[in-house]
Amino acid sequence: MDESKVELKVIYKKQQSISENIPFFNVLLGRVMRALSLVRIGQHSFNPKGIHCVPQHKLEVWPGYVTAINEYDGGLKLCIDARHRVMRTETVRDIMMKFGGKPNFKDIIIRELIGLSVFTRYNNKTYRIDDIAWDKNPTYEFDKGTDKISLINYYKLHWNLEITDNGQPPLVHCAKNKLSTGETQEQLILLVPELCYLVSLSDSIRSDFRVMKDLDSLTKMSPNARCDVFRHFVEQVRSNSVPREILSEWGLELESDIAEFTGRVFGPEQIQFANTKFIPPPAKPAEWSSAVCRNTVLRTIQDVHKSLLVC
Repeated sequence: MDESKVELKVIYKKQQSISENIPFFNVLLGRVMRALSLVRIGQHSFNPKGIHCVPQHKLEVWPGYVTAINEYDGGLKLCIDARHRVMRTETVRDIMMKFGGKPNFKDIIIRELIGLSVFTRYNNKTYRIDDIAWDKNPTYEFDKGTDKISLINYYKLHWNLEITDNGQPPLVHCAKNKLSTGETQEQLILLVPELCYLVSLSDSIRSDFRVMKDLDSLTKMSPNARCDVFRHFVEQVRSNSVPREILSEWGLELESDIAEFTGRVFGPEQIQFANTKFIPPPAKPAEWSSAVCRNTVLRTIQDVHKSLLVC
């Protein structure tokens, strides 16, 4: 023994509970979704390979998922639901051109577009339209590092995209970035309309009964159809080596089927009208909106400002 001093450090490693690692598990799930080639739009993931086209209305319906991992019954559970995103197949420029020949077309375009979200397919991102730069066009030059570059050249060099209309006014998105100091910094982003697709439904589309009926046929799903979607997702993860390995690296694995619970099933309720009783059809046990339109209510309320709905 040379009697030299040895320094020992005792590091206490705390064993964390499942609930303390929920954010990490959800980040891990995000990697799984990307490994499945799903596109993240907003807070949810969508499948660009399963698009349903609605050509008569120039729309697309993207199927996707709402997911969250949390702790239930002493273990991890993946909560999942089906979600759909409706997109326009025509660009924002196409929509702006429809109003180009009308008086006060700028006011019409602003009412139609401001506040809606657009999707850029070249980088799979969504942006909110905060303004329209009427005084600019794609030849406008902005600072890129120490140099200046036009929008036309930027999209050509970075995305290999050709802009065909040099007269279109760019869309303005105000991005708010958080700095390391905790402060918020605003940054204006200019978007070229011919490269943007609306992912929000305008009021004119929402008020069109025919459009909404066609969309409902694709987006409204029965409980059994939803279960089939969930099982298909589980099968995708388990049969694909990349997402399966992402989970196995942390000792995780999806069960082969969705969890089943025992519950009570209530039969359809009879709805009493003034002249008849209505029993919803077995195929749609909770659908009685059409019956309300056809039948007379039990009692009408004279003062419509003071009404009570009993369910």
